[in-house]
Amino acid sequence: MNNLPIETYESVVQQRDALEKKLAELGKENAYLLPSAASELNTSWMLHKTMLGAQVALFCVVNGDFQSARDWLEGTTDEAGAEIPDGMTIPELQEWFDSQMVSNDGNNGFLSHKQAEEAIKTRVPATDAFTRELMAKGVDALAVKYRNMIETMHPDTIAYGALKQEFESVIKEANKFAAQLRKGINDAQ
Repeated sequence: MNNLPIETYESVVQQRDALEKKLAELGKENAYLLPSAASELNTSWMLHKTMLGAQVALFCVVNGDFQSARDWLEGTTDEAGAEIPDGMTIPELQEWFDSQMVSNDGNNGFLSHKQAEEAIKTRVPATDAFTRELMAKGVDALAVKYRNMIETMHPDTIAYGALKQEFESVIKEANKFAAQLRKGINDAQ
């Protein structure tokens, strides 16, 4: 059946099972990403439509065509998720506007790109950890490259001592950086 010693075979089976579990976690998390990306793309197009409509409406206002401006703005807001309540006054508009600017987590205000990334990362921890591990392995490979360079340098080479010291410093920093990546420390990015 197999020619591996029983301990090695069991170790390989355990590693395979761990990888299959990790793959299932990644698949589950990433199933969330496609609908989320589609929603963001849809929102982006709606925002683009709104900005273009507002520009056209402003152009119409500047040129004194208030009816066309109104038509453009109404067309722009056809898909709006909120309606201004009947009886609203101009002074009440800012409060109503602010109350509509609420994100899914209940916070008001603008959501930056960085905040959006962090919100997504909280929903996909296995994917985030996997990505950080891939980055850390790249840094590990750099450390190995420098270690190999030290080992292949001839001690009689001019500046051997200085190069060795510099390379060891790079290796130390690379190892520290890889550890930060694996832990998910924000300063590592």
